[in-house]
Amino acid sequence: MSLYNMYKTIIKELRNAEKVNTLDIYQTSLNLLIKFTNNKDISFYAIDYNFLKSFESFLLKRGNSGGGIHHHMRTLRAITNEAIRRKYLEAEYYPFSTQFNKEGYSLSHLKSQAAPRALSEKDMESFKKFNIAKYPDFENSYNYFMFSYYASGN
Repeated sequence: MSLYNMYKTIIKELRNAEKVNTLDIYQTSLNLLIKFTNNKDISFYAIDYNFLKSFESFLLKRGNSGGGIHHHMRTLRAITNEAIRRKYLEAEYYPFSTQFNKEGYSLSHLKSQAAPRALSEKDMESFKKFNIAKYPDFENSYNYFMFSYYASGN
């Protein structure tokens, strides 16, 4: 079973199970792998640490952030795990880091950095003066937010 064929098999199973969102994730990852490998299907045995680092670099050059790369690597890892479960790949060739294979490719360095965004004092004052009576559907949300704001010591 080749990498592309495994992806296509899983995508077909997801389509049959009507798991459209997951199917889209797998299809996007497959499309990126096809671009990365110049449309050359590969064996699971060709996926090693160097392949994964090169794929990471490829995704970085395409403007993906750490979180986006993590997303695609996690999908590739899931495909690889499924290939092992279905006996298309021997477990000893697993390229990702595990407790038994510390030298494998780790996803831990691919976390996104959150950019905290706080309301300005002016915006907060406007929010405090908001006439919630005109929008009763938002009353609970407004009250929860205001409570959390005041309960934080501000």
